[in-house]
Amino acid sequence: MAYATNTMVKRDLGRLDTSASSPITDTEVTSIIAEIDSQIDAVLKGVGVTPVPVTAADDSVFHAYLVSVSIWGSMASVLRALLPGPRPSNRLTTTPSWEFWQGKYTDALEQFRLGNDIPSAMLGDVTHASSYFTNHQTAEATLGALEGAHLFTVDDLGENPW
Repeated sequence: MAYATNTMVKRDLGRLDTSASSPITDTEVTSIIAEIDSQIDAVLKGVGVTPVPVTAADDSVFHAYLVSVSIWGSMASVLRALLPGPRPSNRLTTTPSWEFWQGKYTDALEQFRLGNDIPSAMLGDVTHASSYFTNHQTAEATLGALEGAHLFTVDDLGENPW
């Protein structure tokens, strides 16, 4: 079952077209959507979501979010096919349009992998062991009041750190 549809992806493409005469056809867009949905489902299964695929009957809000994530991933792939070319040398001023959609899609999958953005009712009774490093693989956590604080005291002479 697909989360997104050709119509949804085409809506976000705007004036760009997928037809028999374009670099990517409607049939290929359908295949891309199926591949993206398979990736989403694999990640959801990996963290213990049940049932997979998620339907609107299971959780309408989460399903709507999965539709958006599917559109983001599909848009990235479709735009790469429609607007091929070398990567810009200066990413500060020119970024390929597909990178925006790829970033949103990749970030959403990363949140799913961390167990975030998933309704707790869909996780069942699965308990996953985690640590600081599994929850912060790409960035340091914000420590707030603990940031920069010493976790031990030093005696008056500064000799014994306990």
